[in-house]
Amino acid sequence: MNKTIKISGMACMHCVNSVKEALASANGIKDVTVDLQNGIATVTTDKDDAFLSDIITTLGFEVEYIK
Repeated sequence: MNKTIKISGMACMHCVNSVKEALASANGIKDVTVDLQNGIATVTTDKDDAFLSDIITTLGFEVEYIK
């Protein structure tokens, strides 16, 4: 299932790489793209929203929504 995550707090490519690496290394996540300009991460996963949110908030970013 594809999920779109709106993330606030990303300011540079280092932020993007941190989010991408953290999501990509998590069990159950098959594909990850992160768009700095729009603050959006798109993942292919069977994990629930709380799992995804925990990964991102642990990095110091805020999850606005997950669709």
